Amino acid sequence: MPGYLLHLTEGKFILDQSFPQYDDDWKKQFMLGTILPDFCSRTEKFMSHFWQKDALNRFYRIPDLSKFSLSYEKELEEKNPLIFGVYAHLMLDYAFYSDYFPEILEPVNREGKPHDVWDDDLYIKVRKSNMRYRKEEFFSSAVLYGDYSKLNRMLLDHYMPYVPCMDDIVLLQTCYREFRELPAIDLPEKLHQVQVYLTEIPQKGKEELLVYHKEELEERLIREAEHFSAII
Repeated sequence: MPGYLLHLTEGKFILDQSFPQYDDDWKKQFMLGTILPDFCSRTEKFMSHFWQKDALNRFYRIPDLSKFSLSYEKELEEKNPLIFGVYAHLMLDYAFYSDYFPEILEPVNREGKPHDVWDDDLYIKVRKSNMRYRKEEFFSSAVLYGDYSKLNRMLLDHYMPYVPCMDDIVLLQTCYREFRELPAIDLPEKLHQVQVYLTEIPQKGKEELLVYHKEELEERLIREAEHFSAII
């Protein structure tokens, strides 16, 4: 559930901490990997995110990191940049779903009781405000995606992470198929969608966040980047 810019920002932190010596092509492939698992539909993400059993029917969709590590043991040993980026993506998702989201969110039913089932009775309670939202409203520009729009401008302006783009399509086109769990995609179209998404970010995002605490989120990204750098 972390958005594109959260993954790219953490990716920049990882590159700065662990891979400053690698050339630009290596770093660009790594950054593509940090967002590549999201380049498919919700049902296809079961494969691209190595979700645990029954994840499609749950709010908490936790990647199986052990399964990924076994599937890509050779690539990880060889420091394949794209696969390293995918691993960073999955580790951040794992950290958010297993640790961070339970601190700031609670899936409940209409009666306010715990309810981790993806159905019409699922509501998301935001601990920051104690407000409850139907899942369709929560996953919209009115709530979660609105927070991302506000955060994205800050992340782009402050950290300036590399965003995979059509300028590097020849390089990126040759490497993305190394991630075997991704279905066939139109990579140029996906990169175009990312660029369009970024152009729709408001120039100023000073409105209050509804779900996240900005400083806490930044600290979380830095901490997770440090954790990734410590285990690879």
